[in-house]
Amino acid sequence: MSTYNEESLMEEFNVLYEQTMLIMDSSSSDLESLIIEQEMESNLLQEAFLFHHSADNQSFSNYHYWTITHPFLSDDDNSHTSFRAMYRMNRSSFERLVNDLSLHSAFDLRAHNSTPAYIQISCIIWRLANCHIRYRMSNISFGVSHGSYMNFFRRTLIAIEGIYGNKISWPVNQERVEAIQTGFEWPHGQREGAVRRLPNIISALDGKNVIIESPRVHPEHWRDRKGHFSMKLTAVCDNKCRFIYIRVGDSGRTHDAAAFKWTDIFTMYLRNPETFFPSDGYILADSAYPFSHHVIVPYPSTETTGNSPNVITKRKFNKVHSSTRMSIERAFGLLSARWRFISKHVYIKDIKDICQTITAACILHNVCINFDDPDFDIEEAISNGEEDENEGTIRESACTRRDELNRWFNPL
Repeated sequence: MSTYNEESLMEEFNVLYEQTMLIMDSSSSDLESLIIEQEMESNLLQEAFLFHHSADNQSFSNYHYWTITHPFLSDDDNSHTSFRAMYRMNRSSFERLVNDLSLHSAFDLRAHNSTPAYIQISCIIWRLANCHIRYRMSNISFGVSHGSYMNFFRRTLIAIEGIYGNKISWPVNQERVEAIQTGFEWPHGQREGAVRRLPNIISALDGKNVIIESPRVHPEHWRDRKGHFSMKLTAVCDNKCRFIYIRVGDSGRTHDAAAFKWTDIFTMYLRNPETFFPSDGYILADSAYPFSHHVIVPYPSTETTGNSPNVITKRKFNKVHSSTRMSIERAFGLLSARWRFISKHVYIKDIKDICQTITAACILHNVCINFDDPDFDIEEAISNGEEDENEGTIRESACTRRDELNRWFNPL
């Protein structure tokens, strides 16, 4: 497509707008003679003519987004007319994503009047990238009815999980594990004077409550301690804030430790450390999680009060532990900043649809990182949140390992 400056683009838009106004009040024969007489060469106008008089008989007001707005979206950071504003990703990432998803069998529709996969996927990427839009507004903006919108939504979620589901995977390859451990230990590169943190870290762990609509069945089971209906996302990420494991579907009222005990990490990975924790790796977690040899939590406050040398080193260890573990908090922030549909309130009542929506957002989060698509500013401040002290029995090997890490970071 040719490159336009702002004045010429506005002039062309005004001409096109005046011409399209004729379409809305003209008959088919009148329009044919109009195109011949004025020798209109605009592809957009001809497309508008064909669409307006197609068998679907949809109004042009529902089509203007795809003929006037979408084709002219820029590939910059303009807050109103760019791909990043509309779809929260660059043009190249958007086109690659749409092309990949359109290959899924969910879009193998044989109906003669089915909406093209490109438009179906674009509608849903737009929905995930923006806050809630009512179905009537989607009909006005995109020309998509309520029923079609939900069909597009479910097809796209199935395609995302089918095409990109393997983008969330636990690192077992030695090369990948070493790259993650090096990234955590040397976050700014292995140059002279660079900050060095703890060794052998595989991932960081935490939970996030996603606020949802009141479910149709047993709604009170989903009310969290703040009074919101919410679903818990338990996630583990690497040094680049990519999710390597997620669990979706627990109630927001479930304690982080209880939700963790239902994950594959607790039931399978920790019981097979030779396979899932190569190089004697471990996870960083806050004090709400159970402490073990492969899940390292900070020292409790009872051991970090005072001014003795031992206490000071423990406080220093906790500070480094917290700053390193912030990768998972940052991952949640980036997830919400890019896919804003799940950032405030998910206006869906069906639990299965909610789970698929959150899962799809996490998958697309990883896909954008793999595409090297620039991050968005995290709108909400990252904080540690309220951490409940784990008063359970702490295994001696876990305490020993934490002390060893402390001595490694604070040599005498």
